[in-house]
Amino acid sequence: EEQQLPGKLEYLEVDCCHSLEKLPYTLHILTSLQELTIKDCPRLASFPQTDLPPKLRGLSIRGCGLESLPEAITYNKNASLEYLYISGCYFLTSFPRGGELFPTTFKQLTIDHCPNLESLPEGMMHSSNKSLEVLEIFDCSSIMSFP
Repeated sequence: EEQQLPGKLEYLEVDCCHSLEKLPYTLHILTSLQELTIKDCPRLASFPQTDLPPKLRGLSIRGCGLESLPEAITYNKNASLEYLYISGCYFLTSFPRGGELFPTTFKQLTIDHCPNLESLPEGMMHSSNKSLEVLEIFDCSSIMSFP
């Protein structure tokens, strides 16, 4: 029987797990999770391609080997996501394609020290995205244009 994280978990921080290669596929069943922080996990290359936890308000990813982000980030379906912080993900080149809208609750996007990131999320500048309050992008030298 596969072990699972407690369902009432509200905050999860994964830090300095240098051998971690993947997150649990069942992450989306953490129905109480509001904040997820993943940092200094250089072997973590991708997220499971499932929905994000339904109450997730904040996602911080720092110093990970991510090549891609979960498609669920850019889908309006995750109606609680308020902020996304990405830092020091040197292998990240782009956001998921096909995501038309950010959640209507989305307020802040901060991206820094991602030198290979070439493009920003397409839905970021969509006219229905009226809740975005803070957009910070720095030290991302490969970004060629805004959507």
